[in-house]
Amino acid sequence: MARFLPALHSTGSAPAGGKRGETASRSFVRLAFWRLRRSWGLLAITALGLLVAVTLLCTVPLYSALTLSLGLQDTFRSHPQSANILVQSNAEQLSASGLAHASALLDREFQRLLGSYLSTASLTITTPFVPLVDPDTEAVSGSEVQLVAKPAASLAAHASLLAGRFPQAQLSSSSASVLEIALSSQEASLLKARPGSTFIAQFAYVKIPIERVVRNVTLQVTGIFSAEADPVFWQGATFTAVPRSASSGQQLGLQSTFLTTSESLLSLFDRFSQQIHGLSLEEPFSLSWLYHLDPQKVKISDLGLLFTNIGRVESDILNNPALHMPPLIENLQVSVPSDALYEFSDQVSIATIPLFSLVTLVLSLVLFFVGVMTNLLIERQREAVALLRSRGASRLQVAGMFLVQALLLTLLALIGGPLLAFGLVISLSRVLLPGSELVTQQLLLSEPLQTLLSLGGYALVASLVGLLTMALTIAGATRSDVLTLRREAARASQTPLWQRLQLDMVAALLMLPGYGVALYLTRSDVLDARTRLILLAPLTLVGAVFLTVSLLLLLMRLLPIIIDVAAHLTARQRGLAPLLALTQMARAPRQSLRMSLLLALATACLLFTQVLLASQVQRSDDSSAFQVGADISGALSQPHSPQDLAKLTATYQRLSGVLSASPGLATTLVGGSAQDISIALRAVDSGTFSRTAQWRRADSATSLSSLMQALVAARASALRTSVVPAIVDVNAARSLQLAPHKTFTLSTNDGRVSLAFMDVATVEAIPTITSASSPSDSVDADLPAGGVLVDYRTLVAVLQQQFQPELVTQVAPLNYVWLRTVDDGPQLTELRQQLSKGALALSPLLDRRALLSSLLHAPLYVDLVGVLTIGASSALLLAFFGSLMASWLNVRSRLTTFALLRALGGSPLQLAATLAWEQLLIFVFALTLGVGLGALFSWLTVPALVFTASSSTALTTLSPGALYVAQSMPPVQLAIPAWLPVLPALLLGLFLLALGMMMRTILRPALSQVLRVSED
Repeated sequence: MARFLPALHSTGSAPAGGKRGETASRSFVRLAFWRLRRSWGLLAITALGLLVAVTLLCTVPLYSALTLSLGLQDTFRSHPQSANILVQSNAEQLSASGLAHASALLDREFQRLLGSYLSTASLTITTPFVPLVDPDTEAVSGSEVQLVAKPAASLAAHASLLAGRFPQAQLSSSSASVLEIALSSQEASLLKARPGSTFIAQFAYVKIPIERVVRNVTLQVTGIFSAEADPVFWQGATFTAVPRSASSGQQLGLQSTFLTTSESLLSLFDRFSQQIHGLSLEEPFSLSWLYHLDPQKVKISDLGLLFTNIGRVESDILNNPALHMPPLIENLQVSVPSDALYEFSDQVSIATIPLFSLVTLVLSLVLFFVGVMTNLLIERQREAVALLRSRGASRLQVAGMFLVQALLLTLLALIGGPLLAFGLVISLSRVLLPGSELVTQQLLLSEPLQTLLSLGGYALVASLVGLLTMALTIAGATRSDVLTLRREAARASQTPLWQRLQLDMVAALLMLPGYGVALYLTRSDVLDARTRLILLAPLTLVGAVFLTVSLLLLLMRLLPIIIDVAAHLTARQRGLAPLLALTQMARAPRQSLRMSLLLALATACLLFTQVLLASQVQRSDDSSAFQVGADISGALSQPHSPQDLAKLTATYQRLSGVLSASPGLATTLVGGSAQDISIALRAVDSGTFSRTAQWRRADSATSLSSLMQALVAARASALRTSVVPAIVDVNAARSLQLAPHKTFTLSTNDGRVSLAFMDVATVEAIPTITSASSPSDSVDADLPAGGVLVDYRTLVAVLQQQFQPELVTQVAPLNYVWLRTVDDGPQLTELRQQLSKGALALSPLLDRRALLSSLLHAPLYVDLVGVLTIGASSALLLAFFGSLMASWLNVRSRLTTFALLRALGGSPLQLAATLAWEQLLIFVFALTLGVGLGALFSWLTVPALVFTASSSTALTTLSPGALYVAQSMPPVQLAIPAWLPVLPALLLGLFLLALGMMMRTILRPALSQVLRVSED
């Protein structure tokens, strides 16, 4: 062995510094590879742990980018207007050169900031409605026409030609005022036109008030077309002919919209402008530049930059004096993409912080496993380490040997982690993300090398953290020599570093201000709903982590004392196996603590992640039921009189698939001392509402049927006192400062009707009413400050006692309906079609089942499921591997002790009983501690981590401000996974496997081999 050590203490002249360093480094490498042959198994397990850490940290951003890109594509697909930026202005004159100059300036601005995201840009010119002239009498006919001019090259892509051809870009005549047009099939039928027909439109130029010049333009029909459904491209033009409103009892003609090309229209009116100097169009034309963002070019990582650049483009255009050129360009306006993209970005911010906080916790557990395996690796070689130290090797040489091995493992993880993450994300996308092939191809497979390089930063961070973890472990474990080794093997005497630094007390002290800040910021009105929600998850996690760590370290401090007391108590009993087990654990508790801690943390992590996932599923179910209030609900297309209640109920109940129907009233009133607090009112039919609506435990602790019975029971008293009994939610009670059974007043917005209500019950939330918990949230989100539920029949009866029937019908019409339906798919499909059109249509149509399915397939939810599944399963598998290896090494280090027991007459059954007791105590303690920590951590953090998702494919969407408020309405409910009893069975299997390995280890070698004299 001495040949591996450099001659650093020779009596000759010392070698140069570079030579000495080179010799030392060679000795590190030679020692590392010499020990590699002896400990390759533990090195492989340690490498696996570090590889899992790097893979996990690389998988999270890559998988999140994939799922969020899918959500972004869904948003673009569901809201096509989100991909368009519209620049609009008015023009009192048309000039081809002036518009070309303005278009060039706009193109330059867009290309400078948004060029990498743009796909197409086009100019649309829309004329006002102008009169048509009778060609025979040359008098105004009474009909009007509007021209929509599009670039000639874009017509074929957005319209289907039915007859003739599309208008050409050039004018058919250089002198005549002839403009080619195309008509829709409906217009051609009403106007009895075909290709070759002509119309004469009259355009007027004026110079107020002294001059007016009229130009007649011959509109020549060249084709009949059908416009494709693309409201953004056509700017709302429907190309239909509709009758004009009657004037002085005389029916006027038709209003039509014709299609032409922007090139020919510009050429014609440019010619008019040159002929008529100083005159402007009597009615200005509308100019629209449409810039289309290519959704395939917008990555989720670019969303923030895209919003910034869109804002800069809008500001630059509006503040550019070169783009304000009256009379060519006036009243310039920029319409940015719809709120759908910003809402999606808000949802990402809601889920990203909790998601990466959870990943940090799981990654910490994996790195803890790496540290434990590194410690086991060193302990496996502690005899060799002690022998090296005793024969003159320095700590630097011994530590260098392990550091070389750690560097090799780090290099392996740094290279293999991104590759494994790449393959893992592709596999997950095929299983969890059906229909993601196109996005996967664009995001991952189109440029795989660039994708792998983008993960380099994550891989490097994880590798360096893992290397640092191993380096700290190595530094603390390479201090022993032969004497220390023998002493520690007999009885542990060294105090762990965390006990010397009092880290349990430090964690407890850090936990208190963390929770104090979290409670203050999240429960006060200092912050708005968005900021409060974003801070809630990390602050709650920080406080919970410090609390858990302090409790864990306190238990670790007390556990050796508990084991020692248990060993003394067991000594009084007759059984030998538990006494031997407890005595060994009391003499050297570090190994038992390490195994218990590893299993307990893995169990707690698994329990916590599964409770979080189960609670997220429950949250989606509760949220969909809360937003809809029943299986299906929605506002009636036309309000009905209160007398139609029974008739309307019977009409909806006769629909196929409807089990129960309950019409009612949904409106908003105002209350408070200054009548400035908005309160949402729901008036329902108590007789049908309890068997129709969907109320969950999160909405009210009292059953809905009991609440409805309370409203019915108070009806007689309400008719005597003219005070309507009401059920209020906690936000309304807080806003109106209500006490139980206190009377309050609500009025209509116009103040014509004012009614007294009495609080007969208070509930957490009233389904379909998303209300704000603070005044700032109400203003920011434009939400009511609370909700009130009353009986519709009682409300109408009290109103009829005080007001005229006409006013009652105006104030309390039947305008909403709740439906309970069957679960049959075909019947539901037919029912949804019936409720989407006709007299029974509901708008918007809210479907609980469709909304639930949409929420469970929302990108943020799928992202959470994938990441937590990967993290929890990785941590659990590594912990199981680590516990098995620790058990095996624990027995190998005590082979001499067990050999002595065998030599003294101990039977294999007695040895098995001793090991079984020892392992049983470790596993029971780990299970109890893991379940306790997991339950505590879940109770503290899950309500702050569960979020209310919103999918672009959902039938209902929340406003940006309401999205933040909806995270806590209704209150979050913890859900316990159904498979929880499987966890003890899983640990029992691991216990039996570990026991079998240990028995095989102690019974296999011969006694003579184990009891031979040590070579040192």
